[in-house]
Amino acid sequence: MWDGSPAYPNHGWDFLGADNDPMDQDGHGTACAGIVAGDGTSGLQTGVAPDATVMALRAGGSESVMWAASDFAIVNGCDAISSSMSWKYPSSPDYVGWRDQAVAELAAGVTRANSIGNQGNQPGSYPIPYNIATPGNCPPAWLHPDQILAGDVSSTMGCGAVDQSDVILDYSGRGPAAWERGDFPPYYQDYPYNNGVDMGLLKPDVCAPTDVRTLSYVNPTGYITGFGGTSAATPHLGGAMCLVLSADTTLTPEAVQQKIQMNAVELGAPGKDNVYGAGRIDVFAAITSNLYSMVTLQDYTIADTIVGDGDGRLETGETAEVIISVRASNAWADADSVQAILSTTDSTLAIVDSTSYIGYISKGSTADNTLDPFSITFSTGEPHYTQLSFHITSVPQNFSEDDSVSFLIGQPDIILIDDDAGQPYENYYKQTLNNLGRVYDEWEVETQGTVPVSGPYSLGDHEVVIWFTGNDTMSAVLTDEDTTRIANFLDNGGKLFITSQNLGQALSSTPFYQERLHADFLTENVDNNLCTGVTGDDIGDGLRLVLQGSGGAGNADSEDRISPNPGADSCFYYTTYGGASGIKYDSGVYKLVYFGFPFEAIHGVSVYADQDTVMARILKWLWTQTGVNESVIVPERLEFGLKRLGVCRGIGF
Repeated sequence: MWDGSPAYPNHGWDFLGADNDPMDQDGHGTACAGIVAGDGTSGLQTGVAPDATVMALRAGGSESVMWAASDFAIVNGCDAISSSMSWKYPSSPDYVGWRDQAVAELAAGVTRANSIGNQGNQPGSYPIPYNIATPGNCPPAWLHPDQILAGDVSSTMGCGAVDQSDVILDYSGRGPAAWERGDFPPYYQDYPYNNGVDMGLLKPDVCAPTDVRTLSYVNPTGYITGFGGTSAATPHLGGAMCLVLSADTTLTPEAVQQKIQMNAVELGAPGKDNVYGAGRIDVFAAITSNLYSMVTLQDYTIADTIVGDGDGRLETGETAEVIISVRASNAWADADSVQAILSTTDSTLAIVDSTSYIGYISKGSTADNTLDPFSITFSTGEPHYTQLSFHITSVPQNFSEDDSVSFLIGQPDIILIDDDAGQPYENYYKQTLNNLGRVYDEWEVETQGTVPVSGPYSLGDHEVVIWFTGNDTMSAVLTDEDTTRIANFLDNGGKLFITSQNLGQALSSTPFYQERLHADFLTENVDNNLCTGVTGDDIGDGLRLVLQGSGGAGNADSEDRISPNPGADSCFYYTTYGGASGIKYDSGVYKLVYFGFPFEAIHGVSVYADQDTVMARILKWLWTQTGVNESVIVPERLEFGLKRLGVCRGIGF
């Protein structure tokens, strides 16, 4: 038991009684502790981690009391927390508070095992994605490769329950979990489920046995039988964490949880699933995994300096080196003789050098193939997304893994400028362009800064610019730098579609607005969400628009009523109160379309046109000779993320 100095003579603290005697009052905590640890008094039948030091923390009743116990464990040097108490969906738990606590635990180097509830067979009252009780629904410290939707991490592994034949119990909680609610902070909306459209967060993380013989605080023999539920399964995981740490005290929570997940006994669907998680824990396999190496792809770079312009993008006729960085897992052994072989099914690419030797990588370290890069040539073809596959091998134990990356080759004709102050409105434009078979670049002002003057993401490297501002405020709609670059782009023969419901209110008196966009601002147009296309106009003819409804973004709340200046034409007008809602202008040098409302608000329903139809007409007019009906396959992109974690040491309850 934990020696807490004279201040804690009874090896812990009672957070319910507010004293230093955490005596168990109902037996649940004692039964859990008996599964985690023991001193071998009864022979081979003892806790999972016999030499673990137990810190007894009596808590419950309210969430804040549980958080106080967690804080105590952190402050007093706990390495691991095993908790078989959870809060269920119908009781409106404080999910954000639990996530905050799990993040704090991870930052302190603490790994946590938690039960997930016994409501897996009650989907009516405990529906997915809230069937997994909290905090078992918090993200683990290490994300399994099958967790393709990668958000942030925290301390917690949720544990399901299997019987003695490794069959999941019907009551064991079912995933996925979700972190998506609008009342959560944006940084905790990182695992959306969206009614099954997205994958959410794979849960449970692992499963363990239940219905076991363990300690009793009242039975004279000292033992009870048949202690069950995910409450009994979870301390098996807590003990496993202790054993893994005892084998290597330098391991981080990330490494501990990686070892446990990657070495679990495969059950259920291949890989990690929402019934068994990564499988039933196998402590011996987790501990002996240091006899194996594991190397994973972290990132890649395209260096088109051999035959190319050096802008980091492979274009027609260019030859580039492909540099990859790989990492030897800290949870496994040092990797040696690391080698990768490159392949692709893209017929427009010629592989000049397909093999790269990296050599030795110490565990926890990253290396790249700069000294022996791959080499590829983009011989001919239109801009498109391509995929490169890598077969990575290493020793000891002849480790191998297949991974791939997807990226754009060639220079697209369109660039999408996301200037909506961090809102997700870009998804409407991307979906529309994808539906129309268009390949495009993206630039997000909020995260990437001002649009560059040169290079593959500059305005001048594209024929068409689509610029949208979402709900951006009057003072920040476009900066002077933005308007200067747009003006230069237009003066050099560019084609622009700009859509903004606040642009006229902000810039109506400027030469840019009057002379470049050829528009005059009339007034703000609140709550007039119907537009009619101008008869005979190339864009608006025969179209009616509604700017509200679930098919659009629902953000049209401050539209601009505008008027075309001489030489420009209206293409849409507000149906009820009049005034142009969209204009177009062809100077003979440049062409532009300007909407005084957010394009993303268009809702295609009944007689009203959808976003695809409107965008198709805009592109056709801007780019008359090209049209919009070419078929281009746009493969899905892959992203890589690396989570950096803290350190750990012990066990608490």
